[in-house]
Amino acid sequence: MKKFMFISMAALFTMLLAWTPSQAISRRVAILPEKAQKFVTEHFPTHTVAYVIGEKDFGSPVEYEVMFTDKSYVTFERGGRWTEVDCGLSPVPEAIIPHNIRQYVSEKYPKGTFITEIERSRRGYSVELSNDVELKFDHNGKFRRAEY
Repeated sequence: MKKFMFISMAALFTMLLAWTPSQAISRRVAILPEKAQKFVTEHFPTHTVAYVIGEKDFGSPVEYEVMFTDKSYVTFERGGRWTEVDCGLSPVPEAIIPHNIRQYVSEKYPKGTFITEIERSRRGYSVELSNDVELKFDHNGKFRRAEY
């Protein structure tokens, strides 16, 4: 009976370790999927990488985060597609912002207002402006609402 309990406890402990998310931390962009590596080098060529975190669940990467020394960061999903770009007080690179969203912001907000953060999810896009207004858009870039 003691042997059975020991084996049961060991199996339970092993399962708990397998289910616990873990992180791989590096300063190398090379741990990212190829698509994410290209994104970083193309849109943030002058930024210095502070660290790259690969969040793992069940042994395979679920999400990656690249933090730059200026405290801006990019989050990627497993395949390397970006999900969030936060540039702090600086503008998000225009090339990654969908055209309809760029156009809406330039038409509806004063000159000098820019996007500091953009997030892509199943529901669409969420952007934060330099004046702290948050805008929600659908997947096609059609405006849904603003949050002040």
